[in-house]
Amino acid sequence: MNNIDFMAAFASIAAALLRGLKQRLSKRATIINMIVAGVLSFGVVSGLLMYLPKWVEDPRTVVFIAFIVGWISNDFTDKLDQVVGDAYDFVKVYFKNKTKKS
Repeated sequence: MNNIDFMAAFASIAAALLRGLKQRLSKRATIINMIVAGVLSFGVVSGLLMYLPKWVEDPRTVVFIAFIVGWISNDFTDKLDQVVGDAYDFVKVYFKNKTKKS
């Protein structure tokens, strides 16, 4: 269990790569998803090991959870991209209207 967090991050990155290939995403989007998956899995696994150490005693369980996190991270990245894009459009329109009124 010495390097379980790094093994989990690798499994998560592999899952994000597989999901990116399955969805036929661009190379840029796939790489971003892989980075996000690695960071998310590192955080999730660290939290699990800190708060639920008996639940994740088996390294296979940790790697499986990390794989699921990596698989889901593509959806998380897509939704986050949509939220940021919508927020940018909203702020842009708000300031455009604000300057017209002044």
